[in-house]
Amino acid sequence: MKSFALILSCEKYSFKRERQDTSQLPMDFRYFVGNPKLTSPKEDGNIVYLPCRDEYEYLTKKTLLAFKWIRDNLGFFDYILKTDDDVVFNEVKIKEMLRHLCENNIDYAGILHKGGYRSKHHFGKCSDERMNAVLMPVPDVTYCIGGAYWVSTRGQRVLSNVEDYKPYFSIYEDACIGNILVSNGVQPTKINIKEAMRWPEL
Repeated sequence: MKSFALILSCEKYSFKRERQDTSQLPMDFRYFVGNPKLTSPKEDGNIVYLPCRDEYEYLTKKTLLAFKWIRDNLGFFDYILKTDDDVVFNEVKIKEMLRHLCENNIDYAGILHKGGYRSKHHFGKCSDERMNAVLMPVPDVTYCIGGAYWVSTRGQRVLSNVEDYKPYFSIYEDACIGNILVSNGVQPTKINIKEAMRWPEL
């Protein structure tokens, strides 16, 4: 089974990826960081710099560009783990989880969350201070929260081919990705992802 880890990161908090233990990841990986000065992606070791801004409110664009980069440079995988640079991994449990996903033909999996409301989760995180004072809508779909979720080849094909994500847009990357997948027939499945990895918000 072929798998890969897409790890979102940023220059502001580069210390997180520097101290993250990736030895427990039983798969290849790259960190994805935004750099608006670029006109095309640039790979430097295990970091891929993408031509987009690096702030919180651009996480959706960064994620979609990352899926495109993986498709164009590495091809499709049985599963991609989208995760963050503050997650702690458990190699044995991740391998068990991958087998479960494959054996059950699961396309999109993680901890589920129901949208359909306005949220302040972004307060204090955006570079645009005006956004830090306005509640933002969460799409009315059930999606996998963004600290860690799995996407199968089927889901990767959907995400890597999105040219205009405005119809699905949400400032919250995980909700927007979920909205894109669900709108294209890829439904989320609940799994106990905390057995295989943990992050500060859990």
